[in-house]
Amino acid sequence: MAPSVRGKVPLWMKLGYTIWFVIWLPAYVFTHAPVEFLWFCHIGNVLLLFGLWYEQSLLISWQAVSLLLLQSLWTADFVGRLLLGIHVFGGTNYMFRSDFPIYQWLLSAYHIPFPVLLGYVLWKVGYDTRAFSVQSVSAAVVLCLSFVFDNRDPKWNINWVYGLFAQRQTWANDYVYLFLSVICYPIVVYLPSHLFFWLAVPRHNGGGPPRAELGIPAPSNRERRPRWTIA
Repeated sequence: MAPSVRGKVPLWMKLGYTIWFVIWLPAYVFTHAPVEFLWFCHIGNVLLLFGLWYEQSLLISWQAVSLLLLQSLWTADFVGRLLLGIHVFGGTNYMFRSDFPIYQWLLSAYHIPFPVLLGYVLWKVGYDTRAFSVQSVSAAVVLCLSFVFDNRDPKWNINWVYGLFAQRQTWANDYVYLFLSVICYPIVVYLPSHLFFWLAVPRHNGGGPPRAELGIPAPSNRERRPRWTIA
């Protein structure tokens, strides 16, 4: 896994994220159970730190497939409740509970700008198409670990392995539901993200999706025009 060409991500962004991470990590360690680090978003916080500094396309793409769609939905739900008084999906109900500690609120608030940061960095370093396979396999492992190590009653419900959002599902056996989660995450979340990035984001080697793969004929010399690039 060779590093990408450096210098695409601004230094101030790397430093800013690092400062935030150095504050967030110990605060989370002292206020949360170890099993809660199995949340996909928390794994993503760690991997994004390395992805930013190394500008490693596979790391960034891996976390984009894992998180960008879900984090965007989280932000939409939060903003909908904040501005319109309604939850679009119901994934941020806990952020508006009167008994929710302020320190917990602050530790969770990073979800709001996270999609913008991750989307920007992905565009700068390019999309690595191996990310879909890597995330699908790693998610299966993380989901199983989330299921096995969640010994609390009521459950932490890490990565929703016991039911969507904060609700414990009752319509299926827990092991059946875990199996369905392992199958559905790649189909419902990762595959749409992968296809969107494959079509819309420049490849990590500097090119976009090959025209032949999309069924688009190559342009003639007359059709070719110089392209403006933004440094």
